[in-house]
Amino acid sequence: MNIKHPKFLQRLTLCLGILFACDLLAFLWAEGEWFVEVGYVRIFWIRLAIQGLTGLIVVVTSLGLLGINGAIAHRNAQSAPLLEGDRSQAVDNMGIQKLAFPKNSLPLLGVGIFVVLSLLTELILPPVFQRAVVQPNELRLEQPYIQHAIASTRQAFGLSDIEVETFDPDNELTIADLNKNSQTVENIRLWDTRPLLATNRQLQRIRLYYEFPDADIDRYSLPTANGSIASQQVLIAARELDYSAVPAAAQTWVNKHLIYTHGYGFTLSPVNTARESGLPNYLVQGIEPVTIDPRIQDHIPIGKPRIYYGEITDTYVMTQTQVKELDYPSGSDNVYNTYDGRGGIGIGNFWQRLTLGKHLRD
Repeated sequence: MNIKHPKFLQRLTLCLGILFACDLLAFLWAEGEWFVEVGYVRIFWIRLAIQGLTGLIVVVTSLGLLGINGAIAHRNAQSAPLLEGDRSQAVDNMGIQKLAFPKNSLPLLGVGIFVVLSLLTELILPPVFQRAVVQPNELRLEQPYIQHAIASTRQAFGLSDIEVETFDPDNELTIADLNKNSQTVENIRLWDTRPLLATNRQLQRIRLYYEFPDADIDRYSLPTANGSIASQQVLIAARELDYSAVPAAAQTWVNKHLIYTHGYGFTLSPVNTARESGLPNYLVQGIEPVTIDPRIQDHIPIGKPRIYYGEITDTYVMTQTQVKELDYPSGSDNVYNTYDGRGGIGIGNFWQRLTLGKHLRD
């Protein structure tokens, strides 16, 4: 096989171009499906446009530099003497009269320069710059970027339209003030998220592969002791799946992607009350059957609280397969289920599976 044959090089270039194009299309399709799934299609197109524009600028700049270098080399080649034998073309540039390289040494020289520059820019310059320039005056140098990040975040969430007023307490709180703001006083928090989560992990975890990563504060319109409906501040904590806590012997590919797919249930408790034992006054607890306080059954309807998208979810799962998913534990046994929701990316045909398999490298 003669690799110097023009047709061989053309075919090789064509094959590499096709492979690169297929790889790029597969990547864009998979990324687009993720963005569609979470409802950020516009962000995907903006991101793609910015990346395309950046790539175009890099390509145009590189071609321009190559053109300039080619023009300089062509001009110098016309005036420089040509050395015979194992010597390449001499260069007459910037006062250098005769600079010759052994035959076939230029590619090796280029590779050597690339390696040296890579080591210099990747391993040497960044830590030196960090220690010599950034660390001595880190706050001042990073302040503009922090300010831009805060301003962009405020604009993205619409916080720039909030009016800020200075509150000056006069320390003259009266009974009339308390009666006027009775709902606020009744919702003063007694529970912090840390003791609540510690209690949940002891009483509501059920299995070691479940976790309560966080607790959030919310408000619901719930009945009060006198039968009226009022806004009640509560702490809600989701029981998520923590696959890293699954025993090592059970951490197989099938378990990770097909069986251990979701968490189940949550706890709900008021922020301002506790039981006589000091435990949270759970309005919702347990896993199945879910224990619900009779007072709130009509106000917080609960179906099958499966949690596929959680805060500690860090891997993908496949649903509606021939393998049943672990739904929740029931005593010493387990209950299994098949996902019947509409979320996720469809992989019903061979090409979708092939594309995602390549994208996930799995």
